[in-house]
Amino acid sequence: MVVMRLRLPAEVFALEHWYAILLATEWLIRFIAAPIIILRQRTTSTTLTWLTAVLVLPIPGILLYAFFGEIRLGVRRGRKYARLVERAAQKRVRAEQTSTDEVLSENQSALARVARRLGGVAASAGNSVEYLTRAADFEHRLIECIDNAKHHVHLVYFIVEDDSTGRRVADALERAAGRGVKVRLLADAAGSWSLFDELADRMRRAGIDVRDHLGVNPLRRRLIRFDLRNHRKLTVIDGTIAIMGSHNIVDPTAGLSRKLIKRGAEWLDVSVVIKGPAVAQLAGVFLDDWRFETGAEPEIEGYLNDSDIAGEAIVQTLSSGPGADHAAMRDVVIEALHGAKERAVITTPYFVPDEPLMTAMRLAAMRGVRTELVVPSRSDKKICDIVARGFYDELLDAGVRIYKHRNGILHSKTVTVDDSFALVGSANMDMRSFFLNFELGAVMYDARSVRRLKECQEAYIEDSQPLDRQTMRRRGVIERLSEGVTRLVAPLL
Repeated sequence: MVVMRLRLPAEVFALEHWYAILLATEWLIRFIAAPIIILRQRTTSTTLTWLTAVLVLPIPGILLYAFFGEIRLGVRRGRKYARLVERAAQKRVRAEQTSTDEVLSENQSALARVARRLGGVAASAGNSVEYLTRAADFEHRLIECIDNAKHHVHLVYFIVEDDSTGRRVADALERAAGRGVKVRLLADAAGSWSLFDELADRMRRAGIDVRDHLGVNPLRRRLIRFDLRNHRKLTVIDGTIAIMGSHNIVDPTAGLSRKLIKRGAEWLDVSVVIKGPAVAQLAGVFLDDWRFETGAEPEIEGYLNDSDIAGEAIVQTLSSGPGADHAAMRDVVIEALHGAKERAVITTPYFVPDEPLMTAMRLAAMRGVRTELVVPSRSDKKICDIVARGFYDELLDAGVRIYKHRNGILHSKTVTVDDSFALVGSANMDMRSFFLNFELGAVMYDARSVRRLKECQEAYIEDSQPLDRQTMRRRGVIERLSEGVTRLVAPLL
């Protein structure tokens, strides 16, 4: 009997060999990565999205997860220092008899307790709050405060641009440094990339301590992910006055089309000027960020000053970041929505919510609360606009009113609930602000502060086009499909 042996060409054998290695590698990735993702992700939607990516496309999926999946910091933030700041702030509040127990309602007290558990500081009375709703007003007030500084100026910003606005602020900082004022500037390395060239060098020569925060370097010692950003906007001067909100230090028409600029359009933001006991809380936020970036123990003396009673505003600051086990900004907004009785208004440039926020908004509308969402008709991030549209049908069906702002780019991040809650800050209503960025907000509980923010929101609504069900039904199949697909990856945005 003759046995015939089939001899495969060497190329075919090599191909089969490499295919077997590839197949084994993919299954090894699946078996190793799946339990890691399940154990380390904090939300079900994010876990399912990453699992799908790794199980369907193991090699590209695991590479994406390696760069964007982990939310871990290489160095613990100053917990001991944060407790010290809190004790100092509480001591001042007690000494000045600014307790909020007798002036807050039962619902407000409960919300303040939740916010304190999430953000770590108590609400304080005796503050004054001034709203800045135009870029020119923000720049003027910022430079005015810097020119009046006597001891120190501390700034942390996501964007400090080397443009006309950035240079005018830099001039003011240089004048302050020339008077012997200690000036420290912490700017996000990605958002302020144009700063760290000629302008930063010029400021350093003038005696200003300029640092880039969270440098975009995958080998950076302090970070696992290079896309974790410091999105805060904060200035603290002499420990007695603070400016925070959503304004960056950048020209108000940056990135807008010539057509919009001719129409007088600009970026629309809201910031607040705060005086009183709450300034100590904001001073602690800067010093904590400074310690995280420089590794140096922050100085307390001279930077956390006793603040006199400045007004009747009740303020509670709220900071969040990727090192926390919860989404502080989102959770406070959800708690406020659960307690809403008459009206709730949210303004945000980017709306990429998760299920808990969507549920809170829908339930508020269903029980009769006038729930309103104001977003730009077109933001500077097209993918976020597409993702947001994928949520509108569900909200409209529940009775939520959606407004598309028409003039410029609405960049304000605000929330009001009835006459008892107002939130101004840097956090968008999206997953990145909830879980990835370092964010900062100020909650106001007094009726006057809430009313003034509601007036600002009303102006946005008057300059907006309501979105209705008929408009949504006219969308084409391609548009609906793109919304559905992008909504699947919304937990990763």
